Amino acid sequence: MRQYKNIVSLDFELFNSYLYWSICWSGAVSADLGLRETARYTRLYNPVTRRKNTGSKIKFPFTFDDLKKEPTFGGAGRELFKLLEEDTLVVGHAIDNDVRMIIEACHHYKLPMPTFDFLDTVVVYSAVTGTQEARSLSHLAEQFGFEFEAHDPTEDAAATLEVLRRLLQQADCGLADLEEKFGFHFGRLEKGMMRRCYIESVSHKALKHIENQNALFDTVVKFDGNVEPKPGYNNRTFCFAGSLSADQDVSRVAERLLRAGGRITGCLHAADKTVTTCIDEYEMAGQTDAIFFKTLVTDLGMTADDCDGLDFKPTKITALSGVNISYEEYLKKRYPTAADGDMKGERFVFNSSADRLYIYEQLYREITSRGGSVTPRVRGARYFVLNTPEQIDDTHDLRILALHSRAGRGVRTINVAELITLLASPYERPAQPLPPVGDAPRKKRRRRRPSKAKQGDAENAVAAQHENAN
Repeated sequence: MRQYKNIVSLDFELFNSYLYWSICWSGAVSADLGLRETARYTRLYNPVTRRKNTGSKIKFPFTFDDLKKEPTFGGAGRELFKLLEEDTLVVGHAIDNDVRMIIEACHHYKLPMPTFDFLDTVVVYSAVTGTQEARSLSHLAEQFGFEFEAHDPTEDAAATLEVLRRLLQQADCGLADLEEKFGFHFGRLEKGMMRRCYIESVSHKALKHIENQNALFDTVVKFDGNVEPKPGYNNRTFCFAGSLSADQDVSRVAERLLRAGGRITGCLHAADKTVTTCIDEYEMAGQTDAIFFKTLVTDLGMTADDCDGLDFKPTKITALSGVNISYEEYLKKRYPTAADGDMKGERFVFNSSADRLYIYEQLYREITSRGGSVTPRVRGARYFVLNTPEQIDDTHDLRILALHSRAGRGVRTINVAELITLLASPYERPAQPLPPVGDAPRKKRRRRRPSKAKQGDAENAVAAQHENAN
């Protein structure tokens, strides 16, 4: 743990929860390293927006007309930032939200971005209790037996400091012992990017998401500044969509983007372009401020080897009509199967890791242009394409086990490298015939018995017919 001079517990209130820069009230409590309170700070701001949207549970003791008399956060935010110095540890409950508010407000009001380390009491609670479920500040105050005025930011900040004291007492440790005892990592705000605060004992999926986002932070902060300007990227600002940076490590792409003269921000609204895996026909036409992930990688001159491990399968594809379609439907529409070619009638199936590769669309186009087709169904296919050679011998993949049980039926398992070699020369059709599409026995359908109610209705109808006939 770094040596800090003091601690500041911080909280903000937004006038409109959808506008992270609309800070209308801030509160802070300063404390020494023993977590003893030394001073309090509170300030109201003009949120600029008149539209209030905070949910029904939050009631402010003021109106917009009251706030109009106050300076905006852009006019008074520097006063608060004097408390948030490099040698200060900032504490908050679910503080990621407060840090994002600072990032958004600094970009919106053109304020210099502060730099500080921070600690999240939600993460400390998980570390001490072993509970992964987040608890609200009110819940923890009730659990520890003290009261406070919720949604008053100064009161929230004081309550957060008290929760931290109680948790450290329960764990019988100090701030300096958190890292060694619980695998605790402090967060950090620097250069407009946020490094997440976390513990190593979270679930594998959650840890992977955090590590991916922190890798992006490290790339931006540690960049050496050697730039080879590239047209269209020099002095342009980019923001990686949250789902994209959480799902995979985009640090190699980010480093190449910075090398091309681009800038990266953690604030979506401050970016010239948002990097996303969603395909929209407007985006593809360059009519919005989004850029498709694969388009970015291609423009930067990255190869398939540079992109090893990255996921290029779009999460959503929206046509101009507003209808969402699948990735496979999009590819069928864009690369229809040729009427003739040396691969006519040959069917290929890609497993779920192979169809996410950078080169997948290129392979799809090559197959269909030569008369072949790509299908999600193994039945009737000639080739089952996997990402790596190791996956062919995977004893846990049920689809591969099913293929092994079909020995002699013409289905071959190959990896992507073998497929590239296969497509590099004129195709020689194997002597073994294609497996028939309907070679697997079909399930017999069970006839459902009608419910008693329907059966009774039917009997009544028959009886009524007899009466009418008589």
